[in-house]
Parts: sequence; C-alpha cells; structure tokens
Amino acid sequence: MKKRILLICLVASFSLSSCQLLDKFLNIFKKQSEPVQEEVVYKDKVGEFYGGIQSSNKYIGYEFSKSETPNEKPKDGVGNINIYAFNDFHGAVLESYDEVGLKILGTFFKEKSSKQNTLIFDQGDTWQGSLESNYKYGAIVQDVFNYSGVTLRTVGNHDFDWGLNHLEQTNNRKLNDDYIPVLASNVFDYANGRNGTIQQDNYGKEYATFILDNGIKVGVVGVIGSSQITSISSQLVSDICFTDHIAKAKEISDFLRNEKECDIVIVSSHEAISKMATSGLDKISPVSHKRYADLVLGGHAHYLQNQTKNGVKYVQWDSNGQSAGLVSLKYDFKENIVVDSSTKVETFYTYNLKTNYSTIDPTIEQMVDNYLVQTKALSEEVLSTKFSGYFDEDNLGYLMSESIYNYSKNAGKTIDFAVCNYARTDFSSSTLTYGNLYKAFPFDNEVILMDVSSSYSLNSIGYNKLYRDDTSLVPVAGNTYRIAVIDYLGLHQNENREYDKFPDARNLEILTSGEQNDHITYREILKDYLLNNQTKEFNGGDYTSSNPHFNIN
Repeated sequence: MKKRILLICLVASFSLSSCQLLDKFLNIFKKQSEPVQEEVVYKDKVGEFYGGIQSSNKYIGYEFSKSETPNEKPKDGVGNINIYAFNDFHGAVLESYDEVGLKILGTFFKEKSSKQNTLIFDQGDTWQGSLESNYKYGAIVQDVFNYSGVTLRTVGNHDFDWGLNHLEQTNNRKLNDDYIPVLASNVFDYANGRNGTIQQDNYGKEYATFILDNGIKVGVVGVIGSSQITSISSQLVSDICFTDHIAKAKEISDFLRNEKECDIVIVSSHEAISKMATSGLDKISPVSHKRYADLVLGGHAHYLQNQTKNGVKYVQWDSNGQSAGLVSLKYDFKENIVVDSSTKVETFYTYNLKTNYSTIDPTIEQMVDNYLVQTKALSEEVLSTKFSGYFDEDNLGYLMSESIYNYSKNAGKTIDFAVCNYARTDFSSSTLTYGNLYKAFPFDNEVILMDVSSSYSLNSIGYNKLYRDDTSLVPVAGNTYRIAVIDYLGLHQNENREYDKFPDARNLEILTSGEQNDHITYREILKDYLLNNQTKEFNGGDYTSSNPHFNIN
C-alpha cells in the first residue's frame, strides 16, 4: 500500500474556523495517483468509424463517420437507427444468478456493433464496483467494451472514485489503436469557491457526431447530474465542478442542430430518468426551432425507467449488467424528423442474454480469463466461515462500524463512536470471501478521527451506521465527542461546497496501519477484523438498529 504523509493531531490555530480547518485538512488529504500517461495520439480510424477529436472556437468534441467518404443522405424514404445502451455496470465482471457478467454482455455488444446504422452508448459508472475490475482501475472492463464496439461513454460519479488522474488514464486506455470516446460536457474547473468557465476536456469532450451508413448524422451531448458532485469524496473533486446539466445539454443541442447540422440529437446522461423527464428536452428550442433531443438516455438510479414526453423517449436500464436495452428510431428523410410513432424500446434481461449468448466470443473469453488469473487468489481468500442469517446493506454497515471501532481501539485511539454508511450489496452465505467483501465495500475510503460537538454533527452520527461500545453513551448537544468516520462522510460537502455532515470538526487525524503508518481503507479494516476473529459468530440479526451498540435513540 502506498505510503502517504502521516497526519497526527492536526489542530487548528486560534484564528482558523472549523471550515477553514477542514479545507486545510482536505488539501493535505487529497489522494495521490500515479502520473498520467503521455497524451494519446489518436489515429484516423477507431473501431468501425473514421475521425477523431475536433476543436472549434466554441466546443471540443469527436466527429466520426462510418466511411472516409460519408454516404449522401437520401431525399426521401425512411432510415433506421439502432441505439443499444447500458448504464451503471459497476465492474460486474463475474456472472452471477442475477448479473450477466462481462463475457456475455461483451459478446452481445460485439455482435450488435457489426450491424449497420448501430451505436452503443454507456451512461457511466462503468468500472467501480468489484475486486476484479478495481484491481487495475477498470482496465479489463474498458478493454472488453472497447473490443466489443461500445461507441461512446458518458462519465458517471463513481468514475471519479480513484481520482482525476486515474479517470483520465482509463478514459485514454487503448486496445491496439482503438479507444472509447468519452463525454463530460458539463465538467468544468472550480477554484476559490467559484465554478469556472473552462470545460475539462481531458476527462471527457463536450459532444460527438456520427455519420451512419445511411447518411444520417447523429449528434450526442453527454452530461452528469450537477448535484452528483456531492456523491464523490470531496477531496477527489476539489478542482472541478458539474455545472447545470440541463442548461448545458440544451446549449450544445443548439450547436449540434445549427452548426453541425445533425439530423438527430441524443442526450446521454448519468442522471435518473425520473429527473431528466422533467427537463424539457423534448420541447422545441427557440434557437434551433427543433427539439432539443430526439432521445434521452439516463443512469445513476440503478433500475429500469421508461417514460415518453411529447413523443420523446426517456429511458435507462438496470445496473450491474442486469439488463441492457435497444431504442430503434426511424428517420423520415423527406420531412427531416424522427417518426415518433415508430420509436421502439426493447429490454434484454439477464435471463435473455444468458440464454441467447451462451457461446462466448473466444477473444473476450481469453481476455477475461487471462485477467482473472491475477485476481482469483485474492477474490477467493476466505475471511470467515461463521456467518449466519441475512446481511443486507444496513447490517453490513453496522458490522463495518463495529470493525472500525475495534481497529481504532487496538491502535491505541480513544473514540466514542465509529461511523460509516451502508454497504453496496447484501450477503447471505456462511462463508465470506474477500471478493464478497469487496463487492459490498468497493471504495477506497479511509478513516478520519475527529472531535465534533454541534447538534448538526450529532444528527449526522445518528443518521448513518454507528457503533458505540458504551451503550449508555448518548450524544448531547454542546458536548464534544471523538469519532472515527470514513472520509466520504467526514469531509462531505453539499452542492455549495460547504461541509454539511461535520462542519465543526476539530483535531483531524487519519487512521493508519503498522509501524510505517501506511494509510488503510475501511475495507481492509473489516478484513483485518474478520481474520482476527475466526471463532466469532456473525449473525445478521445481531447487526440491526435494535442492538443498543448500533442505536442511540
């Protein structure tokens, strides 16, 4: 594990406010990443398309065509466009009872990408979520989807979880000479408490255009929900912001319609369709005098959503590869419009994909198997065989808080409460492996020790998953308590970049490991706790809010 600067008893001077102290701590606490590779030089042909990055006095984007000399668009008749899409894959490399796995989903897309007038879009949160994917920062997922012909990716909030350098590295990752273009239209610079004016194109461009086999020109704008800056550990995104995603989508739509003369405009968003459907993207723009979008794709909410507004489809699919989808559009060449009544949405569920794609593409099979050799032993390491009952996301969160408390105590730290949030998945087996643990807690959150006193902070303790050893200890406003809390919560900021969970935090210190004071993630803390308690029984019924160790009410 990489060594970082040891922070012991960081105390504010008399003149520093609590928020200034947190800012000072955040700047030192920024996670370090490996240096970014040299700038990628893109070749003229990527996958099935010719083209690359184009820069204008307004925007920087990608412009592709299916041939070096694009076909002229017909004057009449109807053209077909097939848009395959998925979202929130979360590094679901392995097949399970409800997750299709990378091999099958990759094989599915590989077959579809060979069809004419076909595009494949990924709405973000692609890599983060499993040991197999996280082991090399999403490399295997990116490689397989690249080989499979995924046409375009839009950034999601969890794509930032390893820091900006690793986001840039994985975005630029190539397979032979191919890469997957990525959009981040509303990601801008941020400094001195203000949103900036420079779009951060190194994390994703502002638009993409594709001229298809039938001559239809498709324009795409890719955005992330502006409020999702709060869903990322604040120290990882202190230099960037997400501007109003709807305003940006409309602005670039007008550019695509008027200046790029796109026949169809698609908004690819990492935002729930339930929110996107209220955006007015189905309305007529007063600038282009055409609809802002002919199709809106979403993500982030992790479940199938499908709405129609003014003839425009707003749709997203399930997370972790549990489903993917197809939107079939028909374009009337004479009227120069999408024929709304002919738009069809189709969903491919895990069962369908497993049944119809049981024969895996041999290249994908080899790519994944060769990679899994590196992670197999880690994933299968047994941490405990003493689990019973059902552990949902809350139960596992309580178990994590218990382990943080005990780790702090064994490290010689005196704390009153340990605080974390819920897990990402459930668990219901007697044997817990490191792969299971990683799936439940895939993030690299570290633990901060801090003193807190206000009622605002005390509410944050009770709202999350806490552990207290002394069951008579009840936090009282005005008193000061020493807590151990994961960095995501401890340094959490709202949309205004104000510390909103523990704004009065004092005496911040990072919990470390061993004589070398290496930083340790909360996942490793729970792993250590399980390995050191091989005879301890873990029953899901004991890890609930009815247990006074986990409840202050």
